[in-house]
Amino acid sequence: MMMFSIDYEFVEGSPQSRSTYLWVIEASNSQPVAGAVELQREGNVITYNPQWRPANGPFRCYIADRSGLKLSNTIDMR
Repeated sequence: MMMFSIDYEFVEGSPQSRSTYLWVIEASNSQPVAGAVELQREGNVITYNPQWRPANGPFRCYIADRSGLKLSNTIDMR
């Protein structure tokens, strides 16, 4: 099982009230996984993936809107 955690902060604009975003995590040798998250102005989100192992990495992630439009930079996860 892999656990993922990111700290985030909106640097422009702010999250839409009561909106859900997608936290997309990409693995080098697996299909991306998108999980719904509710974001504040800043904070931390955590998720687990029971199918992935360290060998599935390296991992990258970004935030998207519900239609899949990418809203953040892609971040390499360590």
